[in-house]
Order: sequence, then structure tokens, then C-alpha cells
Amino acid sequence: MRFVNKLRKKPSYGTKTLTVEEKAKAEIILWSIEQKKHFHEKENSVHGLQVVRGDDEVLRVKTRIIERDDDLSFLYPILLPSKHYLTECLIREYYLKYCHAGVQILAAKLRLQYWIFSSKRNIRSCVSRCVVCKRFTAKALTTPPIQLPLDRVRESAIFEITDGVIWYLDFQGDELYGINGVMWYHVFREDRIILYHVFREDGVIWYHDFSDELHGIMIFMVKSYMVS
Repeated sequence: MRFVNKLRKKPSYGTKTLTVEEKAKAEIILWSIEQKKHFHEKENSVHGLQVVRGDDEVLRVKTRIIERDDDLSFLYPILLPSKHYLTECLIREYYLKYCHAGVQILAAKLRLQYWIFSSKRNIRSCVSRCVVCKRFTAKALTTPPIQLPLDRVRESAIFEITDGVIWYLDFQGDELYGINGVMWYHVFREDRIILYHVFREDGVIWYHDFSDELHGIMIFMVKSYMVS
């Protein structure tokens, strides 16, 4: 509108941005063009709805609450077609304005100024195409369950499958501390050959620690492993 007015006469706009009045006039012109393409009835009803044509040549729905003391756009909302690009742009604008609100909220907000045929269906279609909302509502990827290996399901003694002695060496590092020299008594007696190669290859250094006790928990676990 501003561009057309500049071509017709000398511009007298003091600001570079569009004013509220200019935006309102542009919207009225767009709605009028959209209605002329979809609604050709010259009577007072469109698809069973009573309509009136205002001074701005825009069709408005005549609601049953016109006696109410309220805003004119609420008493006479602008009639808009169901499937049109401008209608989708309007819904998308309200959708972003109200922070990705749901269908019910958007329908209530749009109803304050506009009457859209099949409004909830159009709003739901617009909301379902939102990429931001799909990011949070998408289902997580799942993998099909697989069977457990034999070592996980068969009956076994303690440390038979997990190899607790080797795991303990890996956990402790290259330096081992024995409590009073009795923690690894049964291990040295039964698995002397295995531990000998482990110590030799990994360079494990053995120390006897007489200052701490584990109340026999580790000793009991090692003994139960060797006895079984």
C-alpha cells in the first residue's frame, strides 16, 4: 500500500517502518481479495451462515451475540475460506505468536477476529507440520531385543565368568596391596601359574599392607570362589 501511494503522489511518510493503520488496511484488502475468489454468493448467507458486507467490502459473519457490548471484530468476525494460503499464513502467525499453542487455544484466539471454515481441521494440519514440535513429540528409536549369551544365563559359581581376580588386577593397577598376607593365600595356591604370568607380563608389584583391614569381605569372596 505504501509503495502504491508513493507512486501516485509525493510520499509524506515520516517513518521507515509500517504503521498499525497501514498494516490493518493491507489486511483488509487481502481478506477482500481472498473472499471474492471463494465466495460468489450475493445473498445474505454463505454456506448457511448469515453474513453482512461492511463498508470495507469485507464479508463478516453475523453472530447471535451482536447485542453484546463488545468489539466489532468479535461480534462480526471476518469470514475466511478453509483452504487458502493466506489462511494458513494467518494460522501460522498466531501459532508462533502464542508460542506453539494447541489447537483449542489457537481456535479460541482466532475466533476473536476471524471465522474460518473447518478451523480446527486447518489448525491441526498447520500444527502437525511444525518441525520444532516434532522434535519434542517424536518417538525415541528402539532396537529389537536380543538373546543373552550363554555365560549370562547358565548356572555358575562366583567369579567363574567375570574372572574376578583378573578384574581386580586391572582395577587396582600395577601395584597390589595384601592385608596381612592372607588375602591371596588360596589364589596363590590354586592359580599360581596364571597369576605368575599376569604379574610377569604386566609388571605387577606386590606390597603387604598391614595398616588396613576390609573386615574379611574380600577374603571371604576369594575363598568362596576357590572352594567352589
